Amino acid sequence: MEKLRFGQSKITLEDLKNSCLFDTFHNIKTDNCFSGKGQNTNFSVEELSFYSYVPWKGKRKQNILFTGIVIKIDMNRTFSGYQSIG
Repeated sequence: MEKLRFGQSKITLEDLKNSCLFDTFHNIKTDNCFSGKGQNTNFSVEELSFYSYVPWKGKRKQNILFTGIVIKIDMNRTFSGYQSIG
């Protein structure tokens, strides 16, 4: 395995929207992340939080939709499905 890289997000907003795993969200916070390459396969592991804004007492309240680990693996194959593990 090549050297791991820490601290720079490799999962893009487009990746997340195209995954079809998450509902509509307005804000994302990245806490910890690392990426690397193993057996010629790039990967990224990130701790993310997704938020939406909802009206509350005449203001906007930030509502947490998801907090957890998101893993992106660049594969040389196309998959027709999506995977979510809770």
